[in-house]
Formats: sequence, structure tokens, C-alpha cells
Amino acid sequence: MMGMIDNNVSKLMVNHVKPILIYSKKGKVVEAYGCDHGQLFCTTYFLFLGKDQDCITLRLLVPMSICGYQFFKPSESTITISKTCLMGIQNLSSVGIHSNLIIRYPFSDCLKGEFSISEGYSETTIWQSNVKYPFKGNATIVYRNGTDPFIYVALYSLNNKLKTLYKVYKNVPFSFDFTKKSKIVVSKNDLDKKITGDFRFDLSGELKEKIHLNSAENQLY
Repeated sequence: MMGMIDNNVSKLMVNHVKPILIYSKKGKVVEAYGCDHGQLFCTTYFLFLGKDQDCITLRLLVPMSICGYQFFKPSESTITISKTCLMGIQNLSSVGIHSNLIIRYPFSDCLKGEFSISEGYSETTIWQSNVKYPFKGNATIVYRNGTDPFIYVALYSLNNKLKTLYKVYKNVPFSFDFTKKSKIVVSKNDLDKKITGDFRFDLSGELKEKIHLNSAENQLY
């Protein structure tokens, strides 16, 4: 919601950090042209930078919208206006000013499949993380076929050190949390026999993108 018009321009303070509209003596909103990273633009929105006895200095703001979020970006351009030309100011208290933004993208996924360990082998990796941002994970494993009465499920922490070891018995679904784990390894005792089973992995989390509004270089993290 916009603030009230202040007819006393001299009351502007140096720490004024809200976007403002400026009104001329004729009651019209002041507009100005500027250049921001080689792009010419026209705006009626400003950021107060400072004042002296006769003038005020303003930075031109560029209106922007990303994913439905309305805000202003400070531009490279500034103007200086005589106080005698102005009638008043109006605060735009509900709109922010940003040079950088962080956009959040929630995600969820479900992976289902079968695993097996062939004759002559003792273990297999059934999941390994390539997720470089925080996530929550829940898994269910069912050991279906094999001569061993149970198999082992090892969960490795993010530094790849063995964190947790479980026994999973044949045809008994086993569920566990693998949040903050780097990989899941299944192993068996009888090297001469093949084993098979099923798995389900449910993952959810949030991807964050930091947008540098004054740079073409953005970052996922």
C-alpha cells in the first residue's frame, strides 16, 4: 500500500530507503530517463540518496517482476533536482528494493526399481546422491530372492563414511530415512548365489537460485 504524500520535501532523511514517487509543483509525477547496463529506460520511481540546502539527489529505480514478485532494482543512473521544483513525495512502502534475489524451487521425486547382486559379487550401490542442496529422503527396500536369510543395507554419510548398517530380512519390507546420506549400498554373505529385491526412494527438497540483478552470472545452490 502506498504511503501518504509528504508536502515538505525538506523533511527527507539520508537514511530514507523506501522507493518514492516525486510530485512536481503542477501535481504531476516526475519521470526521468536513465541508462542501466547499456539499456535505456524511463521511470517514475526513485531512491533518495542525499540532500543539501537547495537540491535532493535520487537514484533511478527499475521496476521488475520475477515469478510474480514485484520489486525495484537500483540502476546506475542518478539525478539531482531543485527542491523549489517539487511539491512533495510519496512512499511506496509495500514494494522492496533488491540488487540480488533468491528464488526457491520446491521439488519432489519418487524412484522405483529392482536391484540384484550377481554370483561372485558381494555388494551393489542402489542409490548415490548427485543432489548438491539439502533434501529429505525416505526409502523402502524388500529383499525378494536369495539363499541368505537377510541382507545388509549400509547408509553412508555425506563424507562417505559408514554411518548406519541395517539387516533386512527376506520378504519383509524395510523403511528408513536417508536424509543427508550420500549413498545406499546393499550387500550379501553368500557370494555363490544371486539375490534380488525392490526399492522405492521418495525425495523432496528445495533448489535455490541466487540471481544477481546487476550481473549475468547467477548461481544454483
